[in-house]
Amino acid sequence: MDAAGGNPFATALIKAVSTTALPFTELLTKVQKQTDRATEGFQKPQFTIPDSMAGWQLHTSTKLGKDSRVALVLVVSDYSATRWKSLEGAAWDERRVSAMLAEQGFSVHQGVGPSRGAIQKALRDFRLWSAGHDSAAIYCTGHGLMVGDETFLLPGSRFDPTVETGARWVARHGISVTRIADVARARQHNVCFFAGCRRQAHRDA
Repeated sequence: MDAAGGNPFATALIKAVSTTALPFTELLTKVQKQTDRATEGFQKPQFTIPDSMAGWQLHTSTKLGKDSRVALVLVVSDYSATRWKSLEGAAWDERRVSAMLAEQGFSVHQGVGPSRGAIQKALRDFRLWSAGHDSAAIYCTGHGLMVGDETFLLPGSRFDPTVETGARWVARHGISVTRIADVARARQHNVCFFAGCRRQAHRDA
């Protein structure tokens, strides 16, 4: 956690969006630099930005007009049913990222339960909801594990991570960040931020 009580990336994103109306590419460059500086290089955000998104603004700008915006803040902070540590900073980030997005004109859905079933339902609902709007944003965080180059969000459902975090188990029970990003189906602009910790899953025997 940083001095603001949450993820340094979340702090940098909130500060950059709230203080300056920048094209999306410039905004993310600023967030990268601030996060890198705040963590002394420990966190190095990476982004893939399609050409169609380069000039969009996450900040609401009257010069660009008003688009219809929805957001899903998908934070798994309660891991009390597991042996993983619960993430108090992530719970704080859920509230402050949701507030920032609401200030920028997004209708925000948050408060998703930590179970895999609750997360899956939230994703199905957002897929349908976002399709009727111009822009959609997803902010996602929690414990993450990687299988090869693919990152998976771990739900807060009961499991034993000392036994059940092999690659096959993670791919079966975790939720792919690629899948999470894919449910943003707005007509013009779609963005997904994954701010979770991550490491490689255990190799299967």
